[in-house]
Formats: sequence, structure tokens, C-alpha cells
Amino acid sequence: DPRLYPTEETSALKEGLADTLKIEATQLVVASGGDQVIDLLVSNLLREGQKMLAVSPTFSMYPRFAVARRIEYVPFDLDSDFTLDSDKVLDAVSSKTEMIVLCSPNNPTANQFKKEEVLELVDGFDGPVLVDEAYAEYGEYSLIGEAAERENIIVLRTFSKAYGLAGMRLGYAVTNTRLAQALNERYLPPFPVSGLTLLAGANALRNRDRVEAAVRG
Repeated sequence: DPRLYPTEETSALKEGLADTLKIEATQLVVASGGDQVIDLLVSNLLREGQKMLAVSPTFSMYPRFAVARRIEYVPFDLDSDFTLDSDKVLDAVSSKTEMIVLCSPNNPTANQFKKEEVLELVDGFDGPVLVDEAYAEYGEYSLIGEAAERENIIVLRTFSKAYGLAGMRLGYAVTNTRLAQALNERYLPPFPVSGLTLLAGANALRNRDRVEAAVRG
């Protein structure tokens, strides 16, 4: 019913995601595309003049949102073979570095970084680490299972890629329950996603076997 705010639709999508991902619904932050998740985190976890260190090359929206919010964007180049060396990244961290960002599988290089390297980066940094898994369905693993156990990891996911719903604008973040609650209650605007989009996402989850077959295919 378009006359009503999408309370039930939001709950249904979160329950479907929780069941699919084997997590708690309280770990989820659902937003209008992955871009809104990025802006939410940059706007509220960083302050003007602080630094965001991004493993580069990366998704173009990270420098864009950093500049818009007056955050100092610091690209850190991958090795020549596009592999990640967590020690090198941590060596580049300064006292003003408040967030690390990396895409895995990476956009635009398409490779997925070694899980142990990413976790070493997460465990070696005190601030939040945003792991963009927009293309996770095409990778060999996900770090979503690590999100509940660590204080500083945020995993970004989207329905825009494997699920083919880019025009619907539906994305979400998975993190620990405490941080997810703060993001949902203090920073995310009420009802950021339309009821129609939430219904489309829930329906896509019910047909995820077809998505997985297309990914394999």
C-alpha cells in the first residue's frame, strides 16, 4: 500500500537477508543503494580534516564523497600485480587516518584479495575498515561472518550487481549489532528505501537460486 510507510517491508527484507547470510537482523543497515551507505559512513564516522585511506584503484564514489564532506582522501596503490600487502597499508596509516576502505573483489581490477591479508588489515587498525563487497557473489568468500566478532569491520553489499536491481537502488551494510544500531537510529534518515524497492529485494532473495545459477553460468 503506497499510502503507508514501509515498516513491514523493511522488516521482511532484513529477515530475508539475515536468513540468507546467516547473521542477525540487528546487524543490518539497509539504505538506498550502496552509495547511500558510503555517504552515511563518511558523513558520520569521519570529521572534516580527517583522512580516509583507500586501497587504490577503487570505486569512484569514495573520493567523490570524501571531497564533498571535506575529508582528506588518501589513495594507497596496490602492488603491480594488484595484490594487497596489509603491512604496507598499515605502514601508510597516519595519526589522522580514521577509516580504511577497500573493495574485495576489487572494482575495477576484479581480483579478490586474500582473506588473511584483509583480516590482518582489520585487526591491525584501530578505526573502522569498510570492506566493499558489491561483487561478493562473484568471489570465493565473504567477510560478513567476521562482522559480528569485530568492533571495526563494516561490510557493504548491494542488489545492483548479481541481483540486477541497480535501478531500484537497494544496498546494505553488515556490521556488529552495536554499530548497526547507532547507524540506524542516530544517522540514517527514516524510511530511506521505498516499499516497492524493499519488496523487489525480498522477492530477489526468494529467487536467489536463479541468481546463483546465473553467476556460475
